[in-house]
Amino acid sequence: MAIISDKEILDFLGIDDDAEEVEIIKQILNSVEKDVQTYIDRNLEVSTYKEYYDGTGSRNLFLRNKPITVFTKLRVYDSRYRDNYTDIDEDDYLVYEDEGRLYAFNGFPLGKQNIYVEYNSGYDPIPSDIKFAIKRIVKEMYRQHTENSEGLTSFSLGDQSISFEDGSFSKQVTRILEYYRRIPV
Repeated sequence: MAIISDKEILDFLGIDDDAEEVEIIKQILNSVEKDVQTYIDRNLEVSTYKEYYDGTGSRNLFLRNKPITVFTKLRVYDSRYRDNYTDIDEDDYLVYEDEGRLYAFNGFPLGKQNIYVEYNSGYDPIPSDIKFAIKRIVKEMYRQHTENSEGLTSFSLGDQSISFEDGSFSKQVTRILEYYRRIPV
């Protein structure tokens, strides 16, 4: 499923859906959506995750994805062979959805990949500021495409000179995306 519909991006760009540019715009949009999710290091749409973590003895466990929309299982393995485990009762831990954090009242026991979790994470709907950032990037890439200025860093004609950004996101877009970017722990 796309983060932004074809109609949304065409309306934002002011282009009719029967224009010959529609296919190139769709390609740019698909590429930008993938690039944004790679940059923020997370899948924006709601997905199911089944993950193992190292137990550190701490009471907190930060999951790889946030926000948590549904938390279904917390299991602790007693051995590395996965033959002896305990499903932790939901009364023994708290889920902080927005932070993507679990808090176990008795802590998470030490071990390698001994903590197993199942949960859903992502946004539904996708936040409007992320959608706006994606639209801005698509608009800039489409402008560069129509002006044949892709990869151009500067241009001079007589006394006039124009410099372009180095291919990274604009400052406004970067500020938006940084809020959602996963920070490795």
